[in-house]
Amino acid sequence: MTSNDQQSSAHTIEELSCRIARLAIALGVSLKTDAEVAHAINRCELVAEHELHGRNTDRHETSHIDSSADRRQTHLHEELRALLTMRYNIESHYVEEFGVIATRQLLIETETQLELEGFQQGAAGIDVDQLFNGN
Repeated sequence: MTSNDQQSSAHTIEELSCRIARLAIALGVSLKTDAEVAHAINRCELVAEHELHGRNTDRHETSHIDSSADRRQTHLHEELRALLTMRYNIESHYVEEFGVIATRQLLIETETQLELEGFQQGAAGIDVDQLFNGN
């Protein structure tokens, strides 16, 4: 990969992380720890499953998930889960292509940029120390 490819990957991760942070804030979900990220992903699965079962109920019943606001929340949860998964896959590919040191630097720069944009540290589920140092 060229330097332009590297910059493009960095920009993609930054954009994904920004959207992830915005979704987490909108949903009231914390992503500051690995456990919270895992909980958010699992919760997204449960919300999607609940919606699926809600759609399969008798049409005369009023399902909690049938409201427009609930469908919107479900969609946001599904998007959050998909973006977290997508970012993980991109980061894994980045490690393979550029190595651990370059990936660590990319994530530090991404986290710094998010903080400059007003997000709290860890808002997008990036904990560089935990990821690379096990702290």
